Amino acid sequence: MHSAFNQVDLNSSQRQAKNRQYLTVATYYGSIGLSMKDKSPNSDPSHPNAEFSLETLARKSGVTERSIRYYIARGLLNGPARGGRGAFYTVDHLKRLEEILDKQRKGLTLGEIERSGERASLVGPLPEPETWWAYPISSDVVVQVRSGTSPWRLHQIRTALARLAHELSQR
Repeated sequence: MHSAFNQVDLNSSQRQAKNRQYLTVATYYGSIGLSMKDKSPNSDPSHPNAEFSLETLARKSGVTERSIRYYIARGLLNGPARGGRGAFYTVDHLKRLEEILDKQRKGLTLGEIERSGERASLVGPLPEPETWWAYPISSDVVVQVRSGTSPWRLHQIRTALARLAHELSQR
């Protein structure tokens, strides 16, 4: 079998230097327990600046890569800290995935997790629904009045609406 490494060409010394550099890096990563796919010595989850590839994040969290992408698309998980070919994820991503899994174990659906997530804390709780009365004045005008309005105020509003409806019908 003939391989590219056995061929001799004019750039063989450059190739040997490049191979030595790769072997040195590969040996270093192997000695600290990382695969070359991690591309970062900061892949230890206890390190505050840890960086993970998508594959590593999936392996450490127990969530498939496809599910991680789905969570990002749904807004349950922030996108990578840096996008593109060098995309990486941080310890915050790992913690958020653990939170999502924990909530799922407790019986929450992804929709419930999404509503109770970070966006909900930024927006705040939803206000209580209110009931409104709708008064059609003409074919293209509807006036809404909040229910629970005091009777004397409601009388004033109805009187004003009757005058408005009369004026609009004459035009």
